[in-house]
Amino acid sequence: MKKLALLMVIAASVFAVISCDEYEDGKPSSSVLDRFENMYPGAWDVEWEREGIYWEVSFDTGSYPNQTEHTAWFKSDGTWVRTETDLHVSAVPDAIKGFLQNSEYASALLEDNEVDYIQTPDGNYYQFELIYNGARVKVNVTEDGKISLAGLDLW
Repeated sequence: MKKLALLMVIAASVFAVISCDEYEDGKPSSSVLDRFENMYPGAWDVEWEREGIYWEVSFDTGSYPNQTEHTAWFKSDGTWVRTETDLHVSAVPDAIKGFLQNSEYASALLEDNEVDYIQTPDGNYYQFELIYNGARVKVNVTEDGKISLAGLDLW
């Protein structure tokens, strides 16, 4: 009986540690936490970090092993700023890939098989990291096909 009780205590302790949020730089305000929990009620593996004036939270949704990784940013008053979702290129809609293939970046190579889906209050877009004319470029493609250069990194 003592062994069973000990095992139950150990199991409960392990579960408590695994299910807890992690706070590297203190704990966000209740308005930030409430906003996050309302937006992502099924989030798990939640890790908070202070990044300048923002609270950055990394978390997963879905179930293991097919979970999706996200990172979201909030202002201290709970205002949501943006969310980045890591996607495999196969999860990007064909229309979005088609916009890119019919642009000046058609000959570019995808740096890896990952694409970021970025949601903001002003609109959503897919961000591709490409190798184009000897440079690493980040190219944004909106859901309605607008393409813009987001960044450039010369070698």
